[in-house]
Amino acid sequence: MINCGGRLIRVVLALRDMRCYMDQNESSSIRIRFTTRALLLLTFVCAAVTASCVYLHNATRQRMGFGPYASFDEWPRALIDLIGDDAAFHRDVQPFGLGQFIDHRSIWRIRRGSPLRDRLFGNNELESTNSNHPKAAELIASAPAAWGKHSWDRCAWHATPGYGTRHIEGVDLYLVAEDPDTGELIVLHEWIF
Repeated sequence: MINCGGRLIRVVLALRDMRCYMDQNESSSIRIRFTTRALLLLTFVCAAVTASCVYLHNATRQRMGFGPYASFDEWPRALIDLIGDDAAFHRDVQPFGLGQFIDHRSIWRIRRGSPLRDRLFGNNELESTNSNHPKAAELIASAPAAWGKHSWDRCAWHATPGYGTRHIEGVDLYLVAEDPDTGELIVLHEWIF
């Protein structure tokens, strides 16, 4: 990361030394007038501080498991196991992290017609449910806006038995919404330690 501490101190000192004019009129109100140079420098400093804060915020969220994964090695273990040795299936899924520390949460979009759908349903015991599932609101709120709008009420919903209604540890928990319009699967995955 760039060392901005020394530069920031020099900019603040330069601002202190710049001339700013104070006018006082008859109504006892004080009006401050900055030179153009001082305003440009102040704008630059504010922009640099804001950009630094945004960068640090995004970097921290990425380290905590939020957002798109940087590489396949960071994908959730359950998804890596689901794909197995079939590297071609990487294109069929878009995983998005929702946080990881001890517990892991992620949401995936599996494209229409992917064999991963059959693998997901074949390797896991999922029961039919509906959009009133206790975790449905979490899935809907977690789906990235870039994935587009889905007809949530018309989706076919499936979930791990007991997920959202009782505490379950040490197993992969799924809530799956299959959109009839797009054929895509939106999967909320959670693993609780």
